[in-house]
Amino acid sequence: MYISQRQNETSFINVGQMRLMELIEGVLQDKPQYRVFPEVTLARILPERLKVTLPNELQEYVMRSSSLDITICHHETTFSKPIIAIEKQSPEHDKPYMKEKDRKKASILRKARIPLFYVYEPDIGIIRFAKAEQPTNICCEVNVYRGLGRDKLREFLLSVMEENYAA
Repeated sequence: MYISQRQNETSFINVGQMRLMELIEGVLQDKPQYRVFPEVTLARILPERLKVTLPNELQEYVMRSSSLDITICHHETTFSKPIIAIEKQSPEHDKPYMKEKDRKKASILRKARIPLFYVYEPDIGIIRFAKAEQPTNICCEVNVYRGLGRDKLREFLLSVMEENYAA
């Protein structure tokens, strides 16, 4: 149980992120080499050699502690390589300032060769995954209450992670 499930306490992640983490951890539970982390800053996952090549505007964005909702890493004994970034989209992301932030984040992650996926929750318990470059093209959909789509999500995540880890 995550801290934010306890009443009257503050958490560093919101309920939507928590549910999403629990879903991903659940479908990957037999794959200990993959770890799921919330709120990882871009500054922590980008190699220094990449940061210095970014335009000033993007360097500033990285350093202002911009974070990813969820990062999935391939974990080894002394090293974790970020292999997927996930951002939960809400109606707030339709606002111009958020679209600009999303554009910057997508550009930075593209340069880092870390695939970015957007997650939409059009109805309570329905979670849709889409590539950031094609946000209207849904890669998979999960009904968290009925368990429908969990196998497809697992297959989808594993294929992306294995492909990206090999790169």
